[in-house]
Amino acid sequence: MLWRRLEMWREVLVEELLEAERLDEHFAATQPPLDDESVYRIFNKLMLEGKVRAAVRFVTERGGGGVLHPSAQAEKRPPGVTLLDVLREKHPPQQQPCEEAFLPCDSLPPLIDVDITESTAERTIRSLSGSAGPTGGDVDFWQGLLLRFGAKSGRLRSAVASPVSGLAPISCASR
Repeated sequence: MLWRRLEMWREVLVEELLEAERLDEHFAATQPPLDDESVYRIFNKLMLEGKVRAAVRFVTERGGGGVLHPSAQAEKRPPGVTLLDVLREKHPPQQQPCEEAFLPCDSLPPLIDVDITESTAERTIRSLSGSAGPTGGDVDFWQGLLLRFGAKSGRLRSAVASPVSGLAPISCASR
């Protein structure tokens, strides 16, 4: 989005930039603070759904974090220390490894044939817990889609298993 707006600036599309800013303000992602009754209702709902961890995180206001800007001030550090400085401190510069660091290998290990099927996907889905990553869907959402609709869920599980099965030999061979 930033690059698109810079391009709009270069092309002197001022009206379009102003409209984009008006829309951004109109659809601001900030939410008003919740009153005690709302906090109680949400906490109770999460507990009744068996989402104890999510309920505790909600009531203690420990959000899931988010993307941090590298030039942002690092918490619990002296003023002027950025997140990028902290990351550089934690991660040493890249080095060329010496030859003795590698194990001798005359031949490659055999390629393991991994077959991930619809039933493999079903077993995995039944054992999921917690959140489901950047898509925003939680486990209940994915289990609902992939388990509760009979043959249609089975076809969806097959569709999920197919690309994973294609990637499995690559990941096993690289180990």
